Parts: sequence; structure tokens; C-alpha cells
Amino acid sequence: MQHDCAKTYWMKAAFFRARMPEVTFEDFKNEILIIDLKTGNYHSLRKSGAHVWRLLVDGRSVNDCVAWLTDFYKTDREIIATDTRRFIEDLEKMALLEPISVPESTTETKPPLQSETYEAPSIQSYGDLQDLLLLDPIHEVVPESGWPHRREEA
Repeated sequence: MQHDCAKTYWMKAAFFRARMPEVTFEDFKNEILIIDLKTGNYHSLRKSGAHVWRLLVDGRSVNDCVAWLTDFYKTDREIIATDTRRFIEDLEKMALLEPISVPESTTETKPPLQSETYEAPSIQSYGDLQDLLLLDPIHEVVPESGWPHRREEA
């Protein structure tokens, strides 16, 4: 029964996008760096995780992601589907992705030139720069010193 509910959910939430404007990201080819401007945490995605993110923000559906990863990694489709869906659920729980009904645009996602060994997609999260990332550079700085020197409250 639980499997049917999950299947229905994934059919409804076929497309996702980065939760804007709270989330910003940069693609460095070997890594996607995501910054959550609301929490000050930043996250790193590599290998299959970076591919999933790239595919989703390029307007591809969850099923397209699974097909692309299956073709690229030459790995069992069910394993990739399970891992991909779990990964997307994690990104949603962290409020980094949000479901959308239709993609805003679609871009062709090209596979990397070199092959990789499949590893389940994962996210590495860091909170060590929260103070800097949450600092409001216009309102919370010392006027004479500027950013990133935080104003001390009296």
C-alpha cells in the first residue's frame, strides 16, 4: 500500500525547481554548490547528485532523470529510481527544491565526457559559514568598515 502512495506522489510531482529566492546555486561542472539564504547552510552535490540537480533545474521530469542516469551509469533502473526519489525527497525536506506542475523551460543536459562509477546521490551539508551567509550586508554592518563586519547591537 505504501508503494502505491509513493508512486502516486511521484506522478503528481514530476517536475521540480530550486526554491527561489531562498536558494541559490552554482554549477562548477564537478560539483553543484547550493546556498540556502534562509538558513545560512550550504550544500555540495557531486556525481549522480549533481546530475539529478542539473536535470531537474534544466526542466526534466523525475522519470527523465531516472532514464538519463540509467543510460549514463548502465545500472539497474529500479536501484536508480529508488535512490533518485529518496534523494529528491531529501532535497525537498531541506527546502532546497519545490515541486512544480510544468517546467518553466527545458534545456538539454549533456553527459560528462568521462564516465563515472554509480554511487547513490547524496548531499553534503555545512553550517560553518552561517554567520556570514545570514549577515544582511546593507542593514547589519558597521558603516565605517562595511561588509562583513557586523554591527554590535547596543
